[in-house]
Amino acid sequence: MDHVIDAIGKSPVQHGPRDEMAYLTYLDPVDAPLIVESLERLVCSRGYSKVVAKVPAKETGRFLAAGYQLEAALPCFSHEDDAACFMAKYFSSDRKKESQPLLVREVLAAAHLQQPVGVLPAAPADVRVFEMPESEYGRVAEFLCQFSDMGSADPSPVSATMRKGAFFLGAGADDGLSALARVTVDSNTGSAEITEVASSETGDEILVNHLLQQLERKLVAMGVKKLLAMARACSLGDNILFARNGYHFAGTLTNNTCRRGRMESANVWFKHLQEDPRMAWSSVLKAEQKPQPMQDSPFPPTLEQQ
Repeated sequence: MDHVIDAIGKSPVQHGPRDEMAYLTYLDPVDAPLIVESLERLVCSRGYSKVVAKVPAKETGRFLAAGYQLEAALPCFSHEDDAACFMAKYFSSDRKKESQPLLVREVLAAAHLQQPVGVLPAAPADVRVFEMPESEYGRVAEFLCQFSDMGSADPSPVSATMRKGAFFLGAGADDGLSALARVTVDSNTGSAEITEVASSETGDEILVNHLLQQLERKLVAMGVKKLLAMARACSLGDNILFARNGYHFAGTLTNNTCRRGRMESANVWFKHLQEDPRMAWSSVLKAEQKPQPMQDSPFPPTLEQQ
């Protein structure tokens, strides 16, 4: 969580030394003409080795001309139902190369074969899903320390993240905290991004699924219609979680995050939420229907889709 969120004009950029990367989360149309130059100036001044820009499909031309490549695409995620495209550029040949390509493919293939989990029955009486208030920032930081190389459970990065529009949803039995989701809402596009779903050893699969489904209901109530999620590309559990809950694969961001001193790739998943929460599960309830490949996808089908 050791990153900052700055702005290029009206366009927010998340960056930091841990991931050695800058991430343009939203491109304001006013900033489009100079955005490529501004991003590269930021990256070069900080010594980062990668930059990712999430931009409307109509703006990808300027990035392709500057040496960017398409790594993921989300249909109808930008203004006027344009696709949102993750454009990436590497400033290091090592950063560009996936270190575990076979494992990444195997995890994704296994996720695509999963059957939908459907709408879960009510959680056990002792299980709670709750938003983490300001008084619990220290607890959030302590929990996240289990999954990163942070030296201490400093709540200040959590506070900074919350001030930038993010919130945390936790789940656990009684007063415990066994699973946590971090979400950022983008009011410009009516979408939200799940940047992390973490579960301790005591957090089981059912608990994490309850957390995700409760999170979706909360976002629908907030007026969010589009949801994207980042899953560790080498984590079978993370990718199965989203595949079984009706998400669609959008692409892989190579060596996108540093965890415990190692770069890891991230799979991007997306889902279009409905106005009525009961309708959000219309596709999931078709238990016999296999997941279909994304229409007009720039990526080749996996083996099970052929």
